[in-house]
Amino acid sequence: MVALLAAEKELHVICDGTLAEVHQAMNRATDFLRSRAMPREHCDDLLLALSEALSNISRHGYHQQIGTISFTITVGQDAIHCCVTDTGCMFDPSEQGLNAPEPDRLQEGGYGWFIIRSLAAQIDYGRADGLNRLYFSIPTA
Repeated sequence: MVALLAAEKELHVICDGTLAEVHQAMNRATDFLRSRAMPREHCDDLLLALSEALSNISRHGYHQQIGTISFTITVGQDAIHCCVTDTGCMFDPSEQGLNAPEPDRLQEGGYGWFIIRSLAAQIDYGRADGLNRLYFSIPTA
């Protein structure tokens, strides 16, 4: 895993798409955000949304293959911005997570996109030249 502080308000991380590497990358993101002077709830919201996105890529995007995930977190004046890229299979989140999963079904998965949509003020997904790009922001104002 490579992590670079491009600026005091930006973190860029590149890691393998394994769950172990994703866990380490999340530790870097946690350290970066917790060291910033902002309410913990905003940091936690970004970390939860990012964790859901990264674990979805690891579990579903690479289908037991090894690939690379990269993300950048930028602390803005009114929001924390995150851009995640990977070369896994294409995924269209437009219909995912629009409604809360039914709790009485006691399902283990399927909450990720609902969580991301609940926390993020803006979500944008696109795929070009074999690269998936997910952008979302968490408001801090």
